[in-house]
Amino acid sequence: MSEPICEKLTLHSPSNPNKTVTIQCEQEKQIQLDVVNASKNHWATRAITDNPTVLSEQELTDFLDKINNATFAVFNAHTERGLESYFMAVSIFNLHFPRDNKFQ
Repeated sequence: MSEPICEKLTLHSPSNPNKTVTIQCEQEKQIQLDVVNASKNHWATRAITDNPTVLSEQELTDFLDKINNATFAVFNAHTERGLESYFMAVSIFNLHFPRDNKFQ
């Protein structure tokens, strides 16, 4: 587990912006990803670009392997813009979090 880049992440409910969930990043597993050298079709690249994306069975297995079968994690992605942190989660719902959900 790496040192957290941020202290917390506050997510606003897409259906009710007055409701929020705060995740303490230092308490969550930090996953390192290199998306600079990844295919544009890689699940992480799609998740960062498309928010959300549908995973194939093989991609879901890869995601779950990376996060040790948890349902979410904070990913530190090495991108062309530098190191960026993303909250990624598995959901049976088509959740779309606005891009204003920023790490604080």
